[in-house]
Amino acid sequence: MASSDAQDADKAKGLLIAVRRFNFVALCHMMKDILMHLVLLSKHFQREDLDFSTAQPMVENTKEAMRELIVHPGPSEAEFFSSLQGNKFLTVTLKNKPLMT
Repeated sequence: MASSDAQDADKAKGLLIAVRRFNFVALCHMMKDILMHLVLLSKHFQREDLDFSTAQPMVENTKEAMRELIVHPGPSEAEFFSSLQGNKFLTVTLKNKPLMT
């Protein structure tokens, strides 16, 4: 029983280290912006009364939104970067923050 608890503690510590990495947190915020657009497209395609004449424009709008996210950060990513204070995000110290040029 004790070795199982120790293994669980080691796994939890490993996960904590992983989720405190700068790249992980930044990627989560970027993915939130991406998924916001993909959810809208997905819900559009799941409608029982789907009008296929609206499908192509919806796909094109989503593609354009993705292109825009490449050039300009979305609201979640922008909020993440504006909330950074050195290597701290809110109350969490992030590890492995790349140097910003």
